[in-house]
Amino acid sequence: MEDDLLCPGCHKKSSTKYNNIRHQKSCKVCVINTVENKLVRTLNFSEDNRTLHEDNKKLIEENRKLIEESIKIKIQNDYYKEEKIKLELEIKELIENSKKENENYKKEIKELVDKIDRLATKAIERPTTTTNNTVNNKIITLNIFPTQQEINQKIQTKFDDKYLGTGLKGVARFVYDHIIKLEDGSMVYACFDTSRQIFKYRDKDGNEIKDPKAKKLIAMIQPEMYKKSRLLHNYFLEECMEFEKKEKYGLEIDKRERDQMIRFEEMAFNVSGEIDNLENTNKFCN
Repeated sequence: MEDDLLCPGCHKKSSTKYNNIRHQKSCKVCVINTVENKLVRTLNFSEDNRTLHEDNKKLIEENRKLIEESIKIKIQNDYYKEEKIKLELEIKELIENSKKENENYKKEIKELVDKIDRLATKAIERPTTTTNNTVNNKIITLNIFPTQQEINQKIQTKFDDKYLGTGLKGVARFVYDHIIKLEDGSMVYACFDTSRQIFKYRDKDGNEIKDPKAKKLIAMIQPEMYKKSRLLHNYFLEECMEFEKKEKYGLEIDKRERDQMIRFEEMAFNVSGEIDNLENTNKFCN
């Protein structure tokens, strides 16, 4: 009870508890201590508030990053959804085109063989001084068939974009222009039996070689023709990529030339696939 009568600041003893309280209100030491305590509490509160403010800023920044990341993910998801739809449409279109191509493939192959047949048999009306063979009262004369090396050289030097546009028909036209017909117009390859599709040619020793359904001819032209068509495809693809790069950097380009390169790239790709398929399937002469 005596502590209730002592001043906590100057330790002066009062007669009653009430007098002690009144004294503390006017005691300088008590007043100073009270102000000091308030200042300490205020400073502590300010420090705590500053820490909370910094923490809040960090949380706001983290929240902002999360929102940005969420937006990026949404954009990516939307992009992937659009790409998925595009791919599904492309796949559907490819399937439909594939069905159409399968329906027309045999027809195109037959037209190709018929064309080789028609072109080759034109030599019937043009005999030369070489050995003659008589079939159905018609004379077919053949010069020596070119070697594999000569065939490869002709394909590498003369097969170009003008033959790409009509696919296998263009390949057939090239074969007629540069393989089975010589520069003087004489033939080195011809059809001797249209109904059975029996072709013939003469090797370097003058021996007559039969070629049912032109399988040997195909085997001689297919590898190098495929190689050349792939080279053309790669060349046109590089040109397309160069145009794309220029467009990306805002450079002026010749759009007609760009579209032509894109068209050539597509044609070369399609022709290389058709040529490759000649070897993998036996449909060339079916």
